[in-house]
Amino acid sequence: MLRAGRWFGVVVVGLVVIVLTWPALAQKDTGSVVGTVQDPSGAVVTGAQVAVRDVDRGAVFNTRTNANGEYVASPLKLGRYTVTVAHPGFKKAVSQPVTIDVQQRAVVNVTLQIGQASESVEVTTAAPVLETETSELGQVVNTRQVSNLPLNGRNFAQLALLSAGTAPSEPGARDEQNFGFSAGGARSLQNNFLLDGVDNNSNLPDLLNETNYVIQPPVEALQEFKVQTNAYSAEFGRGNGAILNAVLKSGTNAVHGSVWEFLRNDKLDARNFFDDPTRPTPPYKQNQVGGTLGGPIYIPGLYDGRNRTFFFVDYEGLRVRQADTQALLVPTLAQRGGNLSDLLDLSQPTGTDCNGNPTFVGELFNTRLTQAVGGGFCGVPLDGHTTGLPTNVIPAGQIDPLAARLIALFPNPNVLGNPAFNYVANPVESTTRNNFDIRVDHRFSDRDTSFYRFS
Repeated sequence: MLRAGRWFGVVVVGLVVIVLTWPALAQKDTGSVVGTVQDPSGAVVTGAQVAVRDVDRGAVFNTRTNANGEYVASPLKLGRYTVTVAHPGFKKAVSQPVTIDVQQRAVVNVTLQIGQASESVEVTTAAPVLETETSELGQVVNTRQVSNLPLNGRNFAQLALLSAGTAPSEPGARDEQNFGFSAGGARSLQNNFLLDGVDNNSNLPDLLNETNYVIQPPVEALQEFKVQTNAYSAEFGRGNGAILNAVLKSGTNAVHGSVWEFLRNDKLDARNFFDDPTRPTPPYKQNQVGGTLGGPIYIPGLYDGRNRTFFFVDYEGLRVRQADTQALLVPTLAQRGGNLSDLLDLSQPTGTDCNGNPTFVGELFNTRLTQAVGGGFCGVPLDGHTTGLPTNVIPAGQIDPLAARLIALFPNPNVLGNPAFNYVANPVESTTRNNFDIRVDHRFSDRDTSFYRFS
C-alpha cells in the first residue's frame, strides 16, 4: 500500500507539472500579513523567527525579521492565520487568529517579553479602523453577507452596490436587467470582473447573457469578494471603473458543505394588472437548488492530503417556468371577413381621392355606399361614377386567398370593451441553467502553493 501511495503521489505531481507548463496568469486573490517585532523597550528585534500558520489548512509560512525588525508573509490564501514569534532570550508570542481578506495587507505587530523560550504569551490583535497599508479604496463583502443578505435571483453582483461611489447601470445599458453597476461615474461596461484572480469578463460588447461576466458561482460557494473603486494598483489594469474581485471557497482539513433550495411560485405572488381576474393566477415557478462540499483529499492507505491537498465542489441548478402576460390587439371577427368599418371615422375628413371622392380618417379601402358597375378603386378604370360615403368593407371576391389563410392564424379576441387591447395571452417561458465549479488546492511546500479550478 505504501508503494501504491508513492505511485499515486507521482501521478498527482506529474499532472501538476503538466498544468504548470501552461501560461500562468497573475493571481490577485491572496492577502498578506506584515508587522514589526520589538522588545519591551521599543527596540526592534532582528532575526526573530516568525511562523504564520493557516488555522484551517495547517500550512505554515516561515520567515524572519529584517534589520528593521519587520517581516512580510505573502502571498497567503484567504482564511484565518495565527502569528508566532520566537527569539532566544524572549518568551514565545502567539497572536489570536486574524482573518485575511482578498487583497488585504493585515498588520500584526508583536512586542516580545523577556523570559524563557518555552514560555508563551498571547498577543491580542485588533482590526484597524482604516486600511493604512494600501492606497486603494474599496469594500470587502464577506461570506456571511453574501449568504444572508437578500438577493433577487441570488446574483452576488448586486452586493457591489453596497460600496461607496457605485450606482445602478445607466438607463438603456445592456446589463441593466442583470444588476450591472457604475462606479466613480464610469460606464458599467468598464468594470473589471475577476474570479480567483483570473479574468472573468465577458468581453462581448453585445453581452449575449446580459451580464458583464462569464461565470456566476453560487453565493454559498464564494469565500468573499472585494469591490475596489479607486486608487487600485497597476496590476489590475483593463478598465477605469470598479474591480470586482471574487474568490471561491477552498477545502480545509475539516469536511464542510451545505445544501439549499430557494423557491418562488404563483401561490405567493400578486396578480398582474392585466391578468383576467376570473381566471387562475398565471403560472410562475422558480427553483434554485444546489450544494457545496469541501475537505482534504484523503484516501486511507493510499494518499493523505491533510494539510496539503484540498478539494471544493459546488453545483447550482435554476429552473424557471414563468407566464409572460401580454396584452395585444388582434383582428376582430368582423375584420377577418374584410369589414373594417369600425376603424372609419366619418366625422374627420382628410381630403379627396384620385376620383374626387372625400376621404376620412381610418379609410383603408375605397368602396362607397353607392357605386356604379365596375368597382371604385383609385387607379382602376371606372364604368360609371362612384358616389356616397366609404364603407371600409372589402368585397369577399377581392380578398386574397393567401391573406385569408394568414389572418386565420390569429387567435380570436378574448377581451371585450377595451379599446387598447382585445387579447391577453400568458405564454410560459422556460429557463434552465446548470453551473458548477471544481477546485483543487495543493501545497508543495510552505512557500509554494497552487490551485486548479474548472467552472
